[in-house]
Amino acid sequence: MLVNKPVVLQGNIQVDNEWFVYNNPQVYMAMNSGMEIQSNKIIIVNDSKLLGCIDDWKGIKADGSDKRIIVNNGSTIRDMNVGIQLYIMLLYKLETATLLITKVDQYFFRNERPNI
Repeated sequence: MLVNKPVVLQGNIQVDNEWFVYNNPQVYMAMNSGMEIQSNKIIIVNDSKLLGCIDDWKGIKADGSDKRIIVNNGSTIRDMNVGIQLYIMLLYKLETATLLITKVDQYFFRNERPNI
């Protein structure tokens, strides 16, 4: 749980637990860092900000139907060069939150069918 303290995360972060970001306006992602949700796991961003640190970070990837992302209560996720990647049959909940596009030629949200 990340609560109300400045944090800098770097590298490819594997979300292999339930991960909660509550009331934290200062979660910084290092350049080219990314998050990947593992099977049967969730990330909840509540009243918080995930921001790029100096440059863009990759974003959040959830590539299975058992991976969940919830962003709510005025949260902001920004400075991503890929965005939030979702695949078919995922729970994605966005309530009173903001996702900002930083590059016009990049996707901010993708919902793709996996290769079959």
